[in-house]
Amino acid sequence: MVLNNPTTPDVSKRIAQRMCFRCNGKTPNEINVLVPLENDETVAVNFVEMINLNQVPKSMFSYPQEYLRTFWVYFQKAENTKAKDVVLQALRSAMVRLPLQQQVNPAFTEMANSSSNIAMSQAMQSADKTITSRQDLIP
Repeated sequence: MVLNNPTTPDVSKRIAQRMCFRCNGKTPNEINVLVPLENDETVAVNFVEMINLNQVPKSMFSYPQEYLRTFWVYFQKAENTKAKDVVLQALRSAMVRLPLQQQVNPAFTEMANSSSNIAMSQAMQSADKTITSRQDLIP
C-alpha cells in the first residue's frame, strides 16, 4: 500500500522496501544490493551521526531542496540531543517555505493531471456546447 501511494515520499518507499526484504529473511548485503542507499540517504546518515554527537550539521541547507524530506525522515532516528531539536526546527521551517509543488511527489502530479485531462476530454466529447476550458465544466 505504501509503495503504490503516489503521495508517499520516495525515501519512505525505499525504507519500506528494505523493511519488507528484512522481514523476508534477506541478509543486509542482499538488501543493500536490491535497494542501495541513494545519495540523499548517504548524506542524511552522515548528518545523523553528527547529530548523535550533539553537533549541528552546518552544510545541511547547501544540498538540493529535494533532500529535505529525506533529512526529515532520517533525523527522526537520531538520538535525542539539543542538536536534534535545533536541526528539526530549522528543517521544519525550511520545509514550510518550500513551494507546495516541490512537496508533492511528481508521480502524483503527473497522475492527477492525466486524470483531469481524461475527464476533460470525455466531457468535451459528450457535451453539446463548446467547452474551451475546465472552468466551462463547472456549473
